[in-house]
Amino acid sequence: MKRKNALGKAVLAACIMACCMGMMQIGNPLQAAAQQISLLGKYDSADTAAIKKIDTQAGTISFRNHDTGRDYTLSYDNTTLIYSQYGRSLSPKLLEAGTVADITFLKSSKHLNSLVISSAAWTQEDTTDYSFSDDGETATFEGTNYHIGPASLVLTEGEPAILADILQGDTVRASGVGQEVYSICVTHGHGYVSLSSDSVSGQSLAGAWLELGNTVIHRVTDNMLVNAPEGEYELHILGNGADYTKTITVARNRETVIDVSDIPVEAPEKGEVTFETDPADAKVYVDGQEVLTGIPLTYEYGFHKLSATADGYKAFDKYLRVGQASAVVQLTLEKESEVSGNSSSASSAVSAQSASAAKASTASAQSTTASSAKKGNVYTVSGNSTGSTSEVTDSSSSGSEITGYKVYVDAPTDAELYLDGNYIGIVPASFTKVSGTHTVTLRRTGYTTRSYSISIDSSKCDRTYSFPDLIRETTVSENATE
Repeated sequence: MKRKNALGKAVLAACIMACCMGMMQIGNPLQAAAQQISLLGKYDSADTAAIKKIDTQAGTISFRNHDTGRDYTLSYDNTTLIYSQYGRSLSPKLLEAGTVADITFLKSSKHLNSLVISSAAWTQEDTTDYSFSDDGETATFEGTNYHIGPASLVLTEGEPAILADILQGDTVRASGVGQEVYSICVTHGHGYVSLSSDSVSGQSLAGAWLELGNTVIHRVTDNMLVNAPEGEYELHILGNGADYTKTITVARNRETVIDVSDIPVEAPEKGEVTFETDPADAKVYVDGQEVLTGIPLTYEYGFHKLSATADGYKAFDKYLRVGQASAVVQLTLEKESEVSGNSSSASSAVSAQSASAAKASTASAQSTTASSAKKGNVYTVSGNSTGSTSEVTDSSSSGSEITGYKVYVDAPTDAELYLDGNYIGIVPASFTKVSGTHTVTLRRTGYTTRSYSISIDSSKCDRTYSFPDLIRETTVSENATE
């Protein structure tokens, strides 16, 4: 109540000031002056709401009331007072969708009297450090939990969306009051990457690894379609005799097709890796198979899933990148009591660098060789260096298989269905039920590709999804080819 009284006093003071300024104006037509006097400072309603849309051409602003979930649109003109949270006058063009504002308005004419960006609101600017609970009622931003209600506004590209439209790797801006989330806006979304062919010169690429700027790692599969945050990347295809690097740009909601016809393919190279662990009795697994430590082991160039476990220690779950003749990789596990609450749960990649002079030129082309030197968000290891945690996304990762149960997708019919970038079939289609968070992608020629984040539990029962119809493309341009 005190907050509303304070707001009313502030608005009243601003209106009186504006009235005085209006009286000082000289040379305005009488009609315009009369209109200004009739509207200036007049309101019968107040609200704290999230801005849904600003239309500067029409002179309107749409809002979402968080208590009721009701959307409404108000008109503004030169009598409308618009201020920042610091009391500075603002142009409507500087307002952003999702911003929480204290407003007053005249309900009968739907005229916006004043808009002040709420000083009681919080904003989490451009972050990828977020998560949503399975029930969709809790959001975590930068380690802090907030409540999401049915009235919380979700926007992507300025249009209403749902939480499932937000994929891991998207950048969002969130605003709210107290523990309530008023709005979540996707500021940087995602696009798609695919290969023009699954083979080169008769040599299959299936099983090789695709890496996008140390951000996304995905094992190449037939007809795959990989989600990636929009932006420019250094693309790297490694394995099955391929060692290919190219700079590409991923545009939001667009597919970038990589032309593989000019990729040189040779006989697959192999490198020797020796694992050393702390504690010494830790068990090491590569691609799901337990391996010996302290002796050289041979692996094909490319990425390999690497994990290690020991009683009383936090499980080690990362990636091993083999691209050199030989290397020693030291794995140091953290004691469970020493694990920080801020430690990342994301998979990471460590690069097995060469200790051989014969591969020195290759080493410099693939990664840095300094001890624990950072390239993007991946730390490399050289010789006896220790690998460090990074934030690499494995878009092909999965949870536990629920044997005997399936997930069915019934709509939209005739769309291509992808699960975590891997091709499933034409909808209606089904796939084996695997617990965890997954990305479902739907593609159809002539329509905008859509992806959804779904959470699958471990219950012993089938699940069925029906997704919205795809929207027909309105532009003439086809998918870009890199």
